[in-house]
Amino acid sequence: MKTNENKLPDSSFFLVLGEVLESLSDNNNYNFISTENTISILSGKCKTSGNYEVQIYDSSGYIKEIKMPSKNLVISFSEFKENG
Repeated sequence: MKTNENKLPDSSFFLVLGEVLESLSDNNNYNFISTENTISILSGKCKTSGNYEVQIYDSSGYIKEIKMPSKNLVISFSEFKENG
């Protein structure tokens, strides 16, 4: 990821991740699409970044993947540990 001293680029996965997580904090900002192989798929729209799709593990609630087609961006989370 290239950046400068003043600002992260609009396509930065940090900015997209933050905006998607903020959007997911309100149930009115996203729609349930389906469940496939114990993974739920949600879609929504961020104010500045555009449409997104999120895959969430049903058993833990952890996010597996975030897709943002308008930014040509896929964020995959591959390692996590459950607390407990």
